[in-house]
Amino acid sequence: MKPALSRSTLQVALVLVGATIVGMCEAPGIEKLIAEPWLHLIQILGGVLSGSQLIRRVGDYAPSEVTLVERASKP
Repeated sequence: MKPALSRSTLQVALVLVGATIVGMCEAPGIEKLIAEPWLHLIQILGGVLSGSQLIRRVGDYAPSEVTLVERASKP
């Protein structure tokens, strides 16, 4: 079954949602609605959500996914 969103569209959506969460937590007066410890936790989660998608680039591989091959040097 084909997914509804492509991988790049999902990454953009996660970055936007994370940035929106962080921005909303900076709004004046939000401390009256959400307790301070929870507010910081929500900001951290929003930052991690958007940051993890911004750092990841197309073509990056984990060290466990890479196989090193020795090349013969030219004389």
